[in-house]
Amino acid sequence: PYGQRGANITQLAEENFAHGETYGDKTMTCARCGASETSQIQSLLWDMDTNYTGSTQDWVNDYQYMQKGRCHRCSGVVQQQVSYHRAPPLVVINPEQQKVRIDHEISFFTSDDVTEVYTIAGIIYLGGYHFTCRFVEKNGSVRYHDGIETGKKCAANGKLNKITASALRTC
Repeated sequence: PYGQRGANITQLAEENFAHGETYGDKTMTCARCGASETSQIQSLLWDMDTNYTGSTQDWVNDYQYMQKGRCHRCSGVVQQQVSYHRAPPLVVINPEQQKVRIDHEISFFTSDDVTEVYTIAGIIYLGGYHFTCRFVEKNGSVRYHDGIETGKKCAANGKLNKITASALRTC
């Protein structure tokens, strides 16, 4: 944790929490020639495009039917369709931009029309090889940690329902 050796927090989360379980399928289909490829979803990580500027819930809604580049056969537009058979126990969303509005909750449907709702449990901020974080207790209290500023302790940071989505973008 000390020094200037970089670490990708989303990869760390994936390594620590992924257990090789399958949660659904991702199908990539060309709109022009119909070429299709399906793969299993075993990741807990949702990587946002660096140009995305909406909210985390908007992105989750769009994620199931995103356009994902061009077909290698005919250069047609490739559409991604995601179907979750069951919800992962944890979801890690990686917004590359500070412009993304962080919602307090996100929800999505599984393939059997069950609505899964996740309440934000924490945010990890990175800047200049230094992590800071906020985590949310079950009662909605938010705690702040910065090893340089708070040492081994976490500081009270209010209640989640009082912190705006835009205020969650910075720590």
